[in-house]
Amino acid sequence: MAVVPSHRFIPPASDSAEVGLGNVPADLIERLRCPVTDTSVRPMSDRELDDLNAAARRSDAAHLDGSAVDGQITAALVNADGSLAYRVEDGILLMLPNSAIALDRASAARHGNAHRPEKRAVQSFYDQIGWKRDEKGDFEDAVIWEDLRPVSADYIRKCHLRVNRYLQPTGDYLLDVASGPVQYPEYLTYSQGYQRRICMDISVQALREARRKIGDKGVYILGDITNLPIKTNALDAVISLHTIYHVPQDEQGKAFEELYRVLRPGRSGVIVYTFSDPLLLRWGNKPARWWRVARQTAPVRAIKKLLGRKPAPQTDAGKKADSANAPFYFHAHPLSWFTSRKWSFPIDIVVWRSVNVWFLRTYAHPKRLGRLLLAAIYGFEKLFPRFTGRHGPYPMFLLRK
Repeated sequence: MAVVPSHRFIPPASDSAEVGLGNVPADLIERLRCPVTDTSVRPMSDRELDDLNAAARRSDAAHLDGSAVDGQITAALVNADGSLAYRVEDGILLMLPNSAIALDRASAARHGNAHRPEKRAVQSFYDQIGWKRDEKGDFEDAVIWEDLRPVSADYIRKCHLRVNRYLQPTGDYLLDVASGPVQYPEYLTYSQGYQRRICMDISVQALREARRKIGDKGVYILGDITNLPIKTNALDAVISLHTIYHVPQDEQGKAFEELYRVLRPGRSGVIVYTFSDPLLLRWGNKPARWWRVARQTAPVRAIKKLLGRKPAPQTDAGKKADSANAPFYFHAHPLSWFTSRKWSFPIDIVVWRSVNVWFLRTYAHPKRLGRLLLAAIYGFEKLFPRFTGRHGPYPMFLLRK
């Protein structure tokens, strides 16, 4: 699979207008920081932009990974010492460390930066596959990894809405890291009482889709969750859903700490993660495994042959999940990794969802009281949010500062 570098901006076929910094509030720019030098940033003047474009034409300016600067730059931010610039294209602030533009050769040598291959793989998947729509209008990411059947819809919707319980309902800025396209209606409710939603993602395609969804209420930043281009204590709420287990194993702790760092004192945030081999999932797997073994016994095979039963055809989602074959980096830590680690903030874990997609597709059937089963599971989660959070596959980490 070819990788499109994040800083080589390719205008969308249907919307190529350059909008500069017009939609980015001045007070938000004051809360941004250069992720390479940890200094403040400001908009470039027209004269500075002319100088930058001239330097790029002479090959005196280049991205920190060594690649050339392509095309005319019409808007950009520059860091405090004037050594690095971050271009703004199509209303998206390109603030990945490796997308920074070194304004002279000395800056390039001093700040050289490369994008880890694990992050490139995730970026490539979501730019080229994950946030593209299929013929039904669903995003490929959801088709592959989620249960979109009507029988599961109410349960999944209520789990999505759980995030709201742990966020203050109002504020200036909510940061959504790895926002994707803000694909579910429930996701929109998280920032309903906020002035702006900052959508940050490693994928340009995700940010384009998010802008189509929320328009001028959003600010769109290409950024890295392990090195947020946001100053400390700057924002009123942070969320990150199903993100950090795609971060390199040795950087996941840093991602948690970064989300906590940018949160203002007295405010809260939510991180949805997944645990490796959780207790409730092991229990839930057993009946299906026993049934698979039983189906291979001679009496059961004979009965099925007598009844003329044939294996159920595999769904499109199942086929896509099989063909995906772990297309990008994934590493889920167990609960013990979190409880044994020293954190700068207290660990509080509640449930987001206590069953995974495999469980839903295996047990929740419309003709077998599937909705009733999921209603009972949701009720159990509601009664025991910390038990099901710590021992289920999808916990919510609550950040309180």
